[in-house]
Amino acid sequence: MAHIRLHRTIPADNRAVFEALTIQEYISEWFAPHVISTPVSGTYAAFAFDEDLYFKVLLREIVPNEKIVWEYTGGNLNWDHSEIIFRLKETGDGKILLTFNHSRLPDSEKLEKWKNSWSKFLDQLKIFVVKDLSHA
Repeated sequence: MAHIRLHRTIPADNRAVFEALTIQEYISEWFAPHVISTPVSGTYAAFAFDEDLYFKVLLREIVPNEKIVWEYTGGNLNWDHSEIIFRLKETGDGKILLTFNHSRLPDSEKLEKWKNSWSKFLDQLKIFVVKDLSHA
């Protein structure tokens, strides 16, 4: 099994980053254009980029301002039973260290493509938070 681990330092507070990761309307700004999600542990969220790329996750754990855990439950990606974790940690200088882990991925020639896609999405998340949420 393979995994992806990425980091981003975001000049914002925990609340802004956490909301960008959990509020349906915000997720659609940096991630998937079509999102159905309610930020409650034990519920499901669905993401669609277009009719050819979509998936669903179980929101397995949500710890406000600290951690969000998604478990892939279906869609048209080969990610069966993989786990995606977003962890937020204050750095002490008005910034948040976001640690992203996508684990239990199948060994695949697509691993580098998935890593590049997640990296791009995290960059978009950072831009969204700084531009649209950090002054709210």
